[in-house]
Amino acid sequence: MTQILTLAKHRNGPWIKLLENSIKLRHPELLPVEIFSIDQPSAYLSQYESPACSGDVDTKENKAFKVVINRVSDAATPGDVKRTLMHLHAATLHGIRCINGPLAYSLMTSKVSHHNIFDVSEVFKPRSVILSFGDIESDYVKILVEAAERLLKIGADWPLIIKPTSG
Repeated sequence: MTQILTLAKHRNGPWIKLLENSIKLRHPELLPVEIFSIDQPSAYLSQYESPACSGDVDTKENKAFKVVINRVSDAATPGDVKRTLMHLHAATLHGIRCINGPLAYSLMTSKVSHHNIFDVSEVFKPRSVILSFGDIESDYVKILVEAAERLLKIGADWPLIIKPTSG
């Protein structure tokens, strides 16, 4: 059995349906496919309980899922990211293979991490600065102007793109 993690709004979207159909056509040994919306209320961690948890002998055949495929957006809300990571860690701890598992997902949910990985890998990336607005009463325009000035000083050029994060 395969589980695909996603957000409720993407559950019936083209990427999820394409992935589900590809599994059905190319990997029938991974059927059935369950699409799980990480942002819906549920007691989902219990589905990873194995017979080992109840004292029975645990074997790969006893696992609820053979693979978990994480398709939760890297721009999900902080709460959804936390639930996704908890879900992925639970699957990993129970020996279930995870595609886009907890390490990869945790690195890729942060734009700062993206830039650090690109720096270490010596991969070209656009010049960037990190903005912190603090509380709601901050002067956004002033901070954005300062950021634009900093970008221009380090060699960036117009147009400048402002890309907010979710947390």
